[in-house]
Amino acid sequence: MHLTLQMELPLNARLLPRTRQAVAGYLEEMLASQDEVHDVILALDEACANVIRHAFPRGAEGGYAVSASVDDDEVRITVEDHGVGFDPARLDEDWVAPEALSGRGLSIIQSVMSSVDLSEPDDDGGTRLVMRKKLQ
Repeated sequence: MHLTLQMELPLNARLLPRTRQAVAGYLEEMLASQDEVHDVILALDEACANVIRHAFPRGAEGGYAVSASVDDDEVRITVEDHGVGFDPARLDEDWVAPEALSGRGLSIIQSVMSSVDLSEPDDDGGTRLVMRKKLQ
């Protein structure tokens, strides 16, 4: 069975709790393990927070899309924006200064998901983050 949930969201951090609730509710119906749901929601939250903080600097208008799909053995979360973009080489960076107040989002995502792919969705830039979690 394959089901997909899709959302178009404005850049508003106040909507993150509801976004987490919507995706968690969807996943709880489909997944056996609360640990798997927790991992996916943690990764989703980090990805959405990164878009809100970094994709549209200096108050630029914008939004982003989130989709969640579940197959028999995998959950796939995609977070996509059309903002300023992100250097995929940063996925390989695993060092953040201990005194840093931020910068750990991608490391957290990589630690809880089975795979993480970062790309530009179109020639105008933006960022597409595809996160997969193998299910037990």
